[in-house]
Amino acid sequence: MAISKLANINSIKSTLESQGLRAKYSLGQNFLIDDNIIRQMIELSGSDCAQLDCILEVGPGIGTLTCALLKYANVVAIEKDPDMCTILNQTCSDSTFNLHLLNQDALKLKSLDLSYFCDKKGIVVPNVLVANLPYNIAATLLLDYFQNLASLESATVMVQKEVGQRIKAQIGTKDYGAYSLKLSLYASVKSSFNVSRNCFYPAPRVDSSVVRLDKNYKYAQIDSNARLEICKLIDCAFAMRRKNIKNNLSVKYAIDALDKAFLSCNINPTQRAETLKLDDFVNLYSVLN
Repeated sequence: MAISKLANINSIKSTLESQGLRAKYSLGQNFLIDDNIIRQMIELSGSDCAQLDCILEVGPGIGTLTCALLKYANVVAIEKDPDMCTILNQTCSDSTFNLHLLNQDALKLKSLDLSYFCDKKGIVVPNVLVANLPYNIAATLLLDYFQNLASLESATVMVQKEVGQRIKAQIGTKDYGAYSLKLSLYASVKSSFNVSRNCFYPAPRVDSSVVRLDKNYKYAQIDSNARLEICKLIDCAFAMRRKNIKNNLSVKYAIDALDKAFLSCNINPTQRAETLKLDDFVNLYSVLN
């Protein structure tokens, strides 16, 4: 039995055509046509067995994933395209009392805004994000939400494969960089799987990955402002990837302070940032500030 009634090319085409619409490339609209991928995403997120009260979804489109999520919980769906909002109210009409739609730019969503919206609707603030994210905002949104949505405990998201590799990157690999480190300050990867571009209509030019991330409590004792400053330190250290860490950080810090900090943290100043672990940057920040 299909978990999503829309996860096939005929349903997607007919739904779009009924409104005289096409996928908008500018908004990264590529619709899943593989029901098995929907099933795997929901299983990976735990939405099918966690007795969740509310799930957050970004970029629901015509509702391919949404109508499956609604079988398990309330869904707060954030959709920028008003045309897709119109379609969603039709494709999810049998569960509209569980669908809570926000027609706005997902990158502008703030924790207080989400709390206020949920309070008005009489539902709990979602602590799980499950979404096929628009590729053009995926990396930025994922980091932003873990930084700024206090309620968020986990995220199971479809992203461009290249972004997935950066999320999962291990120290010393070519994909390991500032983004990998900054995201790991807030969340850790639990599991992932790859998805072919042929599982979408229209097919994008790249393959995808589904990644499950859980909030990282290891650094919870560091206040939010300090973690943002650690992120800035990481960005500075990676500003010129081929330069060593001392040269990059000397733009921001005095040489004497850096030399003392490197000695205290047992870091070789001639190392490149890509050879350092997150703990190295956390320790470096604590000594420098």
